[in-house]
Amino acid sequence: MPDTQIDLLIDRSDQSINICEIKFSVEDYVVTKKDIDNIQTKKQVFRHHTKTKKQLFTTIITTMGLVENSHKINSIDQVVTLDDLFAV
Repeated sequence: MPDTQIDLLIDRSDQSINICEIKFSVEDYVVTKKDIDNIQTKKQVFRHHTKTKKQLFTTIITTMGLVENSHKINSIDQVVTLDDLFAV
């Protein structure tokens, strides 16, 4: 198993874990195949080392949001922006 770094984990009481990838961009971030491959590796390594049976969700935290493309639609479960985090 390769080494990997996960930016943020949210272990929820509903037997789910959000694996969060944090991306900075001055405009909507474009998720690439390389990003998705990297996230899938992180999920595999995490499941292997923790032996968790919980459901894993992929969450992207970004400054502006994500561009709608096939990588985003098929692989990202939740998008959180700075506005979501700091809404008044």
